[in-house]
Amino acid sequence: MTDRYKSGLESEKEKKLSNAAHENVMKFYEINKKHCDDAYSYYKDYELNKGKYVEKPCNLKLKEFRELVGEKSILVLTANNIEEAIFLISLYDMLKQPIQSYSVKKYVYQVIKVGEYTIIHNHTERTGDEFTRRSINAATRLFQPSYIILLGICYGIDFKKHDLGDVFISETVHGFRVNFRDSDLEEEEQTFYEAETEFLELPDTDMISLIKSHFNYYQPTNDILGVRMNIIIGKMLSSNSLMSSKAVKTAVMSYLGQARPKPIGGEMEACGIFKSNYFEELKFKKWLVIKSVCDWGEKKNALSLDIEENDRIKDSIQAYAMTNACVVFKEILNGELLKEEI
Repeated sequence: MTDRYKSGLESEKEKKLSNAAHENVMKFYEINKKHCDDAYSYYKDYELNKGKYVEKPCNLKLKEFRELVGEKSILVLTANNIEEAIFLISLYDMLKQPIQSYSVKKYVYQVIKVGEYTIIHNHTERTGDEFTRRSINAATRLFQPSYIILLGICYGIDFKKHDLGDVFISETVHGFRVNFRDSDLEEEEQTFYEAETEFLELPDTDMISLIKSHFNYYQPTNDILGVRMNIIIGKMLSSNSLMSSKAVKTAVMSYLGQARPKPIGGEMEACGIFKSNYFEELKFKKWLVIKSVCDWGEKKNALSLDIEENDRIKDSIQAYAMTNACVVFKEILNGELLKEEI
């Protein structure tokens, strides 16, 4: 299904809404500056002291790696540097010693055992669904994961309904593409947006029911930063491009129209699951997207006129959000919410 929308220069209403999203981010940072900056320091410590947290990769033969992984495994993928750093620190905190790292078939994996499961982490080469697809294809040629989890940060749809740092868990993923072109007419300052649905996928319903039941009565505390969190389970959007424009976001939401349930947020990697060989061959349902809100899909790079300050604020909020996502992952793991087999 394809729909086309056109957008010229932002209307006054759109500008006010976009400014409101910007003000929401800045207000959040002012109120939560200490927590955000603590999370940023948490991330920077990894950058400066990687050897403390993760061992240098050692080469491992395929047979040895498969024996190490075992029969019950969780493949966790991260897609940007902050996601990777904070997730690996969280694994280090669980293990209380440096994480083992292995190089197999030119890909690097961090591996730890938690209870009956082996967690295998891979950091994609770049953000986006194509690099997620490649990572899943490479990993599933080596072993058959019981679960695949995308862990990271995302944008939220409605800042009046949700907060930065809220953690979204996918009940449904609506994957779509956004294509755009400028008007062919010189006198028109318009851009045409074409939105096309690629996927509408649901993970295992029993798994989601168990997770819903758990978080309906229990919202955990981020023990790293000492803050309470909100966990929302719903429809996630996944697209081929970065959502950083009010005009594009408006076009996408118009495209979705009155579809229910309404989406709660979006990201760029989930469609890579559905394009992978593993999904196509097995119709694999044991996947989850767990991502925490770090912005509203608008003006990502316009938080401050000072470039360095802008980057610091953006990274601090992303680090804050990622610590929340990691807490939820550990809660799902420790709460034994992943019980069903393939």
